[in-house]
Amino acid sequence: MVNEEEQQPMSVLDETKAAIEELKKEKEASAKLKADLERLRSDQLLSGTAGARVEPTPPREETAKEYAQRLERGDFNKTQ
Repeated sequence: MVNEEEQQPMSVLDETKAAIEELKKEKEASAKLKADLERLRSDQLLSGTAGARVEPTPPREETAKEYAQRLERGDFNKTQ
């Protein structure tokens, strides 16, 4: 391998040092991504859904008796 700055062949030791530095940078980036992913997963678990399907509650059906009482009160256009 040739060092582009000096145009001289790099020694094995220099190549190894460069590889070590690159690996350290990648390890730090990987650790940061892992921490971010862990935080996101814990937020999801604590959010109450935890990936489960949340179904809306169906509207309550009005009985005939409640309907008659609502009409007697004069609430013609209101629905519950």
